[in-house]
Amino acid sequence: MTGSFLDLRRAVFVGAAVLTVALTLEACSSSGTSPLATGGRAAAPATSGYTFYYPIDNPSGQPNFITGIDHNRKIVGVYGTAGSSNPYNSYTAKYQSPSPSQSPYPTFVNDNYPDAPGGTYMSGIVSQSNAKSLEAGYAITPGGYNGNLNGNWGVVDNKGIWTLIAKHPNPGGPHCHHLELFGIDSNFDAVGLYWHAEGTYTGECSGSNKTQYAFEVSLGETSYTDFKKLNLNYGATAPVATGIYESGSTYWVVGSTDSTGASSNGWTTTDGKTFHLYTYSNSGRSTQFLGLNSAGAVVGTEEGAGSDWHGFTVTGLFQATPNPVWSSLIDLGNNEDTVVSGVNDLGDICGWYKTSDGTIHGFVGIHQ
Repeated sequence: MTGSFLDLRRAVFVGAAVLTVALTLEACSSSGTSPLATGGRAAAPATSGYTFYYPIDNPSGQPNFITGIDHNRKIVGVYGTAGSSNPYNSYTAKYQSPSPSQSPYPTFVNDNYPDAPGGTYMSGIVSQSNAKSLEAGYAITPGGYNGNLNGNWGVVDNKGIWTLIAKHPNPGGPHCHHLELFGIDSNFDAVGLYWHAEGTYTGECSGSNKTQYAFEVSLGETSYTDFKKLNLNYGATAPVATGIYESGSTYWVVGSTDSTGASSNGWTTTDGKTFHLYTYSNSGRSTQFLGLNSAGAVVGTEEGAGSDWHGFTVTGLFQATPNPVWSSLIDLGNNEDTVVSGVNDLGDICGWYKTSDGTIHGFVGIHQ
């Protein structure tokens, strides 16, 4: 599972104690051009309505994943590999109007948690009213008061002020801490996954009696909402929540029943108790929902008949009577694998794709 193309939990998992910290980080830039496809501006493949820019790669390392895009078209991304000498490193990049020879993302800025030797994986980004962005993700073995904390810890970056998410109140087991965030809204509501340990553990998160749950945390209130019914009533094996939008009486959350992509359904909920499960256009094949915007547009990826993966968008999931309208499949990079991981309120999308040589690159699709 770890290291697979779709695995949302790309890490070596270990565990720890309770801590919430806020640190100021001075951003440092990693400059470099982000080459476009041959001919400058890339033609839009597969799905009309977008101008696609690719590859958009941080020149500091491979593979590259663009994991989120906000209303100002600022992106957050990751390069590197979990558990390797080149661990996950996160970055942001601001949008600039492109020219035929200029990428819309010419400069990359470090967005790593200040002390996380195991790496940082940032995946959620949203614009705030002050035009600043709010980002969420996780840090692996982050620094704490008494040295490094074992395990994966959720983190939020609010204009350079970092918050390490406190241990979930019900993770179980004295040695296992595993909590990751994947989506966040402007009200500081974040969603992700955590592990609960049953019985006695030996080693850090290495016990066999552990269960993964999707959940929401409201950071301002430090309150948690578990979506355990996904496991109990809907057959989810390793569920994850990946996107949230909450405003007034509107409460939308999306995710997948299996974060590894194996036999997964995308899911939605409007109350945290009742869930609707979907596969792409009723294909019956594995489907993951990976993000949503304030209009209720959802993005994700589905497994094709040849075990390849294809991106998509879908609307109509949050009507009184859901009526999903699926886009054509989105394929870049010689139709190897494509994941659409984020969508902003303008309808712009982002994600990553694999080329025939096995390299993974980021992309952005600007909605027209």
